[in-house]
Amino acid sequence: MTAPQILILGDSHIDAIKRAIHFEAQSGPVTLPVQGFRMAKLKNEALIGDLAFDAFLDRIGSLAANDLVVSAIGGNQHSVFGLVQHPIGFDFEAPERPDLPLLQAHEQIPYRVLWDQFESGLRGRDGAHIERLRAHTLARIVHLAPPAPKEDADHILRRHELDFTKAGILERGVTAASVRLKLWRLQISVLQQLCTEWQVQLMPVPAASLTADGYLKPEYYAEDATHANPAYGALVLECLRRYATSPEYLQG
Repeated sequence: MTAPQILILGDSHIDAIKRAIHFEAQSGPVTLPVQGFRMAKLKNEALIGDLAFDAFLDRIGSLAANDLVVSAIGGNQHSVFGLVQHPIGFDFEAPERPDLPLLQAHEQIPYRVLWDQFESGLRGRDGAHIERLRAHTLARIVHLAPPAPKEDADHILRRHELDFTKAGILERGVTAASVRLKLWRLQISVLQQLCTEWQVQLMPVPAASLTADGYLKPEYYAEDATHANPAYGALVLECLRRYATSPEYLQG
């Protein structure tokens, strides 16, 4: 059987993977090559990315059922929603992590309200793209879960992106780590349900990237508030190659 092709399209979280691919290429030939593309779009009136979405659809149209298409689209919703401390602090009970504390001094938001908020947002943009991927190829499709949040608030305050400055992070600070972790776990739960509906496989984050408490390990931090680094990208590539050659990999 011909070795499967692996093609990835994503937004900002793909940068760690693309850099890992670049570092691999510098070390010599790899057993199972991976192609990664950042989706082209306008941001702050500048064009970023290297491949338009429709051009990626053209590429995957000729793939076979044994090939693998990977979505790294979106992923930062939990940070956009909850990285910067809201003027009225909030918390919620998360069934995914009942061990995490509930901050009593904060406004308590019903879990279902947050679920509906995340589901609406994920369906509206990411879902439309993923459903089009599914409709344009015979290949298997996986969607990558975004990396876990960073526990270190000092790192976030020192390294945050301009958008978070505009959102008032220097004035209001960083949301409590436990709340941010709950929001990320909520996003993963919503993605799991939606991916089942979209008939794609959700690829969990590499277990090796997590601390004992479920945060991103510091050795996988990128030099910003929300993204992971090329070492994390290398872990993802390992997971994707395992899945591409053995679909049972994600079934334990």
